[in-house]
Amino acid sequence: MAEIAIYSDIDSVTGFGPQMLRDALAEAAGEPVTIRLNSEGGNVIDGLACYNLLKAYPGETTVVVDGMALSIASLIACGADRVEMAENAWFMIHNPHNDVSGDGDGLRDMAALLDGMRDQLAAVYSAKSKKSKDEILQLMAAETWMTGPQAKEAGFVDEVTGSLNVAAEFDASRFSRPPQPSKQEKPTMASATYRELKAAFPRASADFLTKCLDKDLALDKARAEYDDATAKALEETTEELAKSKAQIEEMQKEAEAKAKAAEEEEQAAEEEEAAEAKAKSGVKSVASRKAKTGGTATANFTAAVNERVKTGLPKAHAVAAVVHEDPELHTAYLKEVHAK
Repeated sequence: MAEIAIYSDIDSVTGFGPQMLRDALAEAAGEPVTIRLNSEGGNVIDGLACYNLLKAYPGETTVVVDGMALSIASLIACGADRVEMAENAWFMIHNPHNDVSGDGDGLRDMAALLDGMRDQLAAVYSAKSKKSKDEILQLMAAETWMTGPQAKEAGFVDEVTGSLNVAAEFDASRFSRPPQPSKQEKPTMASATYRELKAAFPRASADFLTKCLDKDLALDKARAEYDDATAKALEETTEELAKSKAQIEEMQKEAEAKAKAAEEEEQAAEEEEAAEAKAKSGVKSVASRKAKTGGTATANFTAAVNERVKTGLPKAHAVAAVVHEDPELHTAYLKEVHAK
């Protein structure tokens, strides 16, 4: 006899989905199948698909509620030919709900959709329990929780087995009227298998899955650790990004400073080169000209003009340059010329 364990939320993405059940039933190939159920529920559409797969399976099917058959998980249980439930397990039915936001039209559309789903679920519960649809709708509206004996009395369970130390611990914040068992009545969660962990955390590392197995963690405890590890990893990544950003900014500042220094150095070199070129092409000082020509204004003026002519200037331009550069020499030259 094949055995299938549904020990997680009903969800194709993050938990146990219809594709997993379909594959497992295909592998069973019509042989009798036992589905061990311990789930808080989940996605209504995925749950309906799982229910339909069980109803369509040609072989005999038995659901054993080890700890919880809450919300849409209770509907899946109703898809089996026979339902067995531990005495200390929980069976819960309620109206489907969803967290929505939007305008009035969107909210009205969602309300109509939820009402339709409610009627679908009520029809399944009614067929299993032999209760009227109105009775079922009242139980769903009240969010009705039942132990094994209570679920059997209500017609949802065919047989009650002894108490088991399996998962009846759940996230009470997800429901409106959860029961409040005493610490003595509260059973411990069953350790998750590697397959269950892999299905629940498809993106988790092998190291994380191994640690969960080593600690014998149940799925809810593993999920808490996974959430903590994810939050820590996100925090570390954020810190690393901040450090990288600071390093990049510092490198940019250094690069800008080096570029500015190189630009200033290049500008200084160009100015120095221009000064040297000007010095080489310029006329000699008046003092040197005086030393070379004997010191008369006429000789010095003539020598200055000739030096300009040697550089390639026309004589008229050379005379104008000397007059502009050394007006005192020009004045002395004129005095000598008039004195003669």
